[in-house]
Amino acid sequence: MRNIIVKNKNFYINGCSHCSGAELHNNDGRGIVYDKSWPNQVAKLLGAKNIVNESAPGNSNPHIIQRTVEYVLNNLNKDLFVIVGFTGTDRMYIKHPAYETCKPYQRAILTPGVLDNVNFQDKRLKKEHHDMYKSLLLTDWGEWEQQQLRFLQEIYYLKTFLEDHKVPYFFVSSFFIKNPARIMAMLTIMTLSLRVYSITQRRIRQSLKAANDTLPNQINQPTNRPTLRWIFQLLEGIHVVYLKVENKVKKAFTGINPLIRKILGFFSTRTQRIYGLLENPQNGTEACSM
Repeated sequence: MRNIIVKNKNFYINGCSHCSGAELHNNDGRGIVYDKSWPNQVAKLLGAKNIVNESAPGNSNPHIIQRTVEYVLNNLNKDLFVIVGFTGTDRMYIKHPAYETCKPYQRAILTPGVLDNVNFQDKRLKKEHHDMYKSLLLTDWGEWEQQQLRFLQEIYYLKTFLEDHKVPYFFVSSFFIKNPARIMAMLTIMTLSLRVYSITQRRIRQSLKAANDTLPNQINQPTNRPTLRWIFQLLEGIHVVYLKVENKVKKAFTGINPLIRKILGFFSTRTQRIYGLLENPQNGTEACSM
């Protein structure tokens, strides 16, 4: 949350059953116990002025994003803080006249868990919608790679929208893996990734301090303590170009402006060779600023 003062803010929360308090005590059968849900508890601990939780079991990311955008646009005069719990990208939360009495949002829940399982299906779920969803999961829409791509697009869209409107936010997400060994493997990879991130960020900051140098931050002010995330954003726009000259293929990098060249100068000589800033004896590589 990066030094954001959250006390006395109006909290808006959206997500699936993980954010609605499903399976908690006093559940009335709809999977909604907002007052005891973890996002509401967090908001209270942070001194929330007001809390609006629109999470719902079976919710889909498109609906979560749609409702969040609508709420923010209708409440820009309030001091908002948004908490969003993203869910599986293979879910659909469809609106249809047949579901006008379905609570809380007059929509039908379509998740992999409801397929061919009447115990988890709403009795009002139409067969054509069930069969349509089942068929859709068998197309490229249901493939893991496409799901991850949609997930990244959904996160980036909502992130950009909230930042454009200067609304602070906190995103969370759940992941589901059947085999416990895979859960341990995933946690190991995540821990290792965070370690690499932390070490890289610390070394760059140490190099900037030793050189008595700075980089521009998000508001174009000099800083010697940039985050690695921001540095990655500053490095955007680099492209690899392969040129064939006299039957020889040469690799060149475009988009390396003076700031990017300066940033890469704080990385190792091996990294600088990869980007063509230092001569690589193994192949011809050039860095271009165009």
